[in-house]
Order: sequence, then structure tokens, then C-alpha cells
Amino acid sequence: MCDGYLSDLAEAVKRGVIPPRDDVRRFFGLPTIELITEIDFSQALPEMIAAARNDRVDENITTENFPVVGNGVKRFRNKLFAFKSSVSPEDVITAMQKENFKAADHVHGFAFSAKFPNIQRQKKRLYACLGSFAMVHNHGVVVCFDGNEKIRGSRVACLLPLKGLWPAGWRFLGVQEISG
Repeated sequence: MCDGYLSDLAEAVKRGVIPPRDDVRRFFGLPTIELITEIDFSQALPEMIAAARNDRVDENITTENFPVVGNGVKRFRNKLFAFKSSVSPEDVITAMQKENFKAADHVHGFAFSAKFPNIQRQKKRLYACLGSFAMVHNHGVVVCFDGNEKIRGSRVACLLPLKGLWPAGWRFLGVQEISG
């Protein structure tokens, strides 16, 4: 017997206030979903970008600014880290390290975007990859992934400044290598 759970869930969906999936799974005593990606480091960045199928990619996300570093094919466990208040990049990286994750770079971000496109489309599921950094037009920037609210369901790979505090709505992609 459901005792109204399903109608409560339907009402939450209708209002757009449903909690993140992992929170719902924890509530029901279910294990969290593993977000696993596989990266072939022999691919060139343009191939990785094409595989992610974002609707728009910042023109400054180039091999010159963001080279592909690594070799072979590797598997990664991914986690989106979220914070209840504004946070510095240093605090994000410290929180990731406490859970044996490292900050994802642009290559991890494109692999995650390709494998889990619906996460990027969800409201408030924008995420940053703090593991790679470039100087573009004299600004230090990182690659970020967002949905475009103006065009429902579209996905964007953009560049944003690394400095300062990041608002509470942001997520940060962390990775653990699980190859072998």
C-alpha cells in the first residue's frame, strides 16, 4: 500500500520541487546510481566535443587552450558535488579530496555530458570542471556545462571565470579513476 506516496510524488513533480534522484533513492533505502564514464584519450578534443552533442560550445574551447592529456582508455566514477551556500574553488577541491575524488577536467566534462545528457538538461544541474584551467582573453577560465533556459532542453558548454565564490546553485564534477 502506498499511503499517498505516489500522489505526493506526482504533486512534487508538478510543482517542480522534486529532490535530486539520489536523495529520493536514499529515502527509500535504495543504493545511489553509479555514474560511470569511459574516456579514450587517443581521441582529439574536437571528437570528444562532437560526441557530447552540446547545442552550443564556446569557440575558445580548443585544443590550444584545453589540451587532451592522458593515454589509453580509462573508466571513471563521477559525482556532482553540491553546496548549500556560496563556495570557493579551493573549498570544492578540499571536499572532493575528502571523498577520494579529484576535480574533473574538460575531458571528463565532455565524457559526462555525452553519457548523461539529461543531467545537463535538468533545472539547476549546471556543473563546472575545476580540474582544467586556461587563460582566455586575459581571464582565467574553466569549462562549465549548462542547460540553456531560453531554449528548453538545449545544452551548452561554456567558459566561466574561476576566481571568487561560486553560488549555491552550482555543481562541481568530481572523478575517481576505476580502470582495471
